[in-house]
Amino acid sequence: MQAGTTEAGTKVRLPGGALLDGRLARDAALRPFTGRLEEQLAELAETQGGSRPARVSALLAAALTHVGGRAATPELVAGLATTDRQFLMLALALEHTENEQWRHVTCAACGGRFDIGFRLSGLPLTPAAEGYPWTEIDAAGRRLRLRMPTGEDEARAAALERAQARRALALACVAAIDGAAPQPAELEALSEAEVDAIDAALDAMAPQVATTLASACSECGTANTFEIDPYDFFLPRPAELYREVHALALRYHWSEAEILDLPRERRRLYLELGEAAALPA
Repeated sequence: MQAGTTEAGTKVRLPGGALLDGRLARDAALRPFTGRLEEQLAELAETQGGSRPARVSALLAAALTHVGGRAATPELVAGLATTDRQFLMLALALEHTENEQWRHVTCAACGGRFDIGFRLSGLPLTPAAEGYPWTEIDAAGRRLRLRMPTGEDEARAAALERAQARRALALACVAAIDGAAPQPAELEALSEAEVDAIDAALDAMAPQVATTLASACSECGTANTFEIDPYDFFLPRPAELYREVHALALRYHWSEAEILDLPRERRRLYLELGEAAALPA
């Protein structure tokens, strides 16, 4: 998933990309994952109000240095397409959690329990269709030009009931009708069948991060599926961070600021070296 890690951070390549000044920008970079960034992300996760999409925007804005060479402001991050935001959250998760993940699954057929393992970096990714981020469909005798849903669209829809949210999200993606900006009355006149057609066209255009995995039950062999939440891996644990700060301060007499400025991997290396040195010969 990561394209390369340097002292300036981790470079990533978005599966979709942001349309900036008429060009599709796919390069982005995460900040170096220091204790200070872990602390900031943990505080944001605890204090940021509003909807889940709004919290994701705040976290990504804090964690990214740039998208397409532009500073990763909350506004820019909120304007990214859903799949790119999911991809970035998984890339952020890989900075602080194990790549190898396990899930306990209950078989739908026999009720047996079994484990499924997967790698975050190995989740299948379907590329975007040609023409991304735009596509067009015919609906009710009119030509609809569509764009991808963004974090901003999701944040507005988050306050609605599920059925209303689905329709609102689809209508937000209608950029033009017969070449002109859509009017509210035109959008409201679109039927549920036409909303279904919009959803299908957007799904066909978008890159997709696999969020459904399948595995056979170890007891009866029945195929079972389970869902992965791309936003479920990203939260650092403040208590664990401060325990590590405490241990390093006791061992090396460094200040809290010095320890928090260390990259996570180097902090963990010093912890391992300290533990090894404390073991009896």
